[in-house]
Amino acid sequence: MNKPLGRALWAALALLLILTGAVGYRMIARQEDRWVLTGSTRTLENPGRGFYIQVDSARTDKIPDLARQVRVILLAFDIGEYTDAPLPRDKLAELDDALRAADQAHLSVVFRAAYGFCPDMREPENPALIGEHIAQIAGVLNRWSHRILTVQAGMLGDYGEWHDGRYLGGGELPDREYRLYVLQSWQDHLDGSIQVAVRRPRFIREAWDAGILDGRLGLHNDALLSTQSDMGTYDDPDYSFERELAWMDGALDEVYNGGEMPALSERSQPDNAHRELAALHLSYLNLRYNEDVLDAWRGTDMPGAPGQTAFDYIERHLGYRLWVTRITAARSLLTDLIGPTLDLSLSLQNDGYAALPPGYRVYLELYDEAGTRLQWIELDRGPLNRVCGGSQATLTVRLEMPGALKDGPLMLGLRIAPDTGAAGPDCVELANDPPVDYRDGCNWLLRVYRDKDAFGDPVRAELL
Repeated sequence: MNKPLGRALWAALALLLILTGAVGYRMIARQEDRWVLTGSTRTLENPGRGFYIQVDSARTDKIPDLARQVRVILLAFDIGEYTDAPLPRDKLAELDDALRAADQAHLSVVFRAAYGFCPDMREPENPALIGEHIAQIAGVLNRWSHRILTVQAGMLGDYGEWHDGRYLGGGELPDREYRLYVLQSWQDHLDGSIQVAVRRPRFIREAWDAGILDGRLGLHNDALLSTQSDMGTYDDPDYSFERELAWMDGALDEVYNGGEMPALSERSQPDNAHRELAALHLSYLNLRYNEDVLDAWRGTDMPGAPGQTAFDYIERHLGYRLWVTRITAARSLLTDLIGPTLDLSLSLQNDGYAALPPGYRVYLELYDEAGTRLQWIELDRGPLNRVCGGSQATLTVRLEMPGALKDGPLMLGLRIAPDTGAAGPDCVELANDPPVDYRDGCNWLLRVYRDKDAFGDPVRAELL
């Protein structure tokens, strides 16, 4: 045999053995099952997002009926009678009762207090009393912090909207001092988990510059899609409208933002409305104001979304809209011999305007066939924190299977909720098509079992 040829032959055989060994090791050491899923255009009644209805805190009786229409209420707290004294116990009890009713109805709350929900109201003569009222109100709100989406700063101006009134309109410097005083008071007394919303993006920037409520300030725009400045909402001379929109898109994607629309305009046309609401990361929108705009959307198809009205399309995109795009379940014989495990990878897409609210956690849960929960693992939701507008994030976990797996298959589900004990109405349903099996607040995804017919009884999974 020719020696160079012999050496080449041995080298080729060695390479073949290496490749065969690598492939064999890969087959033995790691095997994967993958499933690709699709999203839907179904309307979901998920918590903490969507259209809202305003209700006065004195009308607790209305709250159960509102829960049949919306998942969010704007709770208006009128303290116009108390401009010369602290709030009495019965007025604070009224607020507590209203929040209790919202909790029982599984409604999320946007809160605003004002010295009259009408024009020409007047705040207390002594501004220190405003701070005292904020401290009293915050004491009640903090007890129901899990129900509060955001606190609109309120307190100043007509309707609590920070225009007109005793303390505004006296010049930019004193106006700014009173605005910051109110925000500082909320920061001093509100639970750190509760966000605050102001009327203009300029007010957010000035509060940040002052070191107040950094990371907790959102926007409520009560003149959405109206004039070029949204009736003064965009009043910063250093920011054009498009620059303001770009700033909000980048700066307000982790806070609650919402508002209402005063009138029909060119900017309220569906395609532009969708563009602006996406940039504002809008989570809540008034269902009753403005009816002209809402009726126009109901009667108009959404451009680029055949068969969907603009109203339905925008409603589905308010807040978050999560669905699973891909699941990967990887296993290995080596780890199966030591103890059954699955390496799970879940890719989720959020088609909504806003990210998943920070109060929500993500859990993987394992149940036996009788419906008993055997195990749950909280996943790191960090990758989801800024995901919205069609972007995706992937969550991973190594799942060590409980001993109960030897007795039969287990069901694996995804729960997105404030905690593992959350009632079904406070949990998030995924927007997949076909729909996942959503029961008791859990999105059932996989059936997991030991394959008795395969070597080593490996752990396997199949899509439900």
